[in-house]
Amino acid sequence: MDIREGVGIWNVIIVKDKTPGKRYGHTLSYSKPYLIVFGGNIGDKSVNDCWILNITKPPLAWTEVKPEGDIPPARVYHSAALCSSGTASGMVVIFGGRGLDNNPLGDSWGLRRHRTGRWDWVRAPEKSHPSSRYQHSSLFVGALMLVIGGRTNSVNERLPLEAFDTETSEWTSFESIQRFRHGCWLQDKQLMIYGGF
Repeated sequence: MDIREGVGIWNVIIVKDKTPGKRYGHTLSYSKPYLIVFGGNIGDKSVNDCWILNITKPPLAWTEVKPEGDIPPARVYHSAALCSSGTASGMVVIFGGRGLDNNPLGDSWGLRRHRTGRWDWVRAPEKSHPSSRYQHSSLFVGALMLVIGGRTNSVNERLPLEAFDTETSEWTSFESIQRFRHGCWLQDKQLMIYGGF
């Protein structure tokens, strides 16, 4: 969307060659200069593929990233957020989602790009374990990743707001309003939540 003087105009971005394809329940992140698509459902199965689009280098073309080493299991309805400070600075961190067995996940993985252009996934070290969930949202406040809302296979299960400190690898829980399939944004020191169930 091109926003100028309070008016927004949607434009279709033309890309050449192959794309990530039709999918839902995936994440779209931005780590300058790349848009990053990870996971989701492609119609008949959940996947764990990763695609990047350098939005500063025409002609625009998607590239499938095939990271070295371990990769996160396939998932749908997970969250992703970019960490911009601390030891995880520059990583896109994914959390949770629903696995191939339709059960909620509670793992965290960081995707990083090395100076050589190589990409890899790092499983987040944890001294404690958060609540598994899907259809939640996450965002970073400094080196803290906040995981907000979500659900398990029991729709009425109460899930706390949980914070993961990337410096100490510890999780902390807080009381939270119950939401899933909602949207979140951080403005200054206020967490905004909109919509959802």
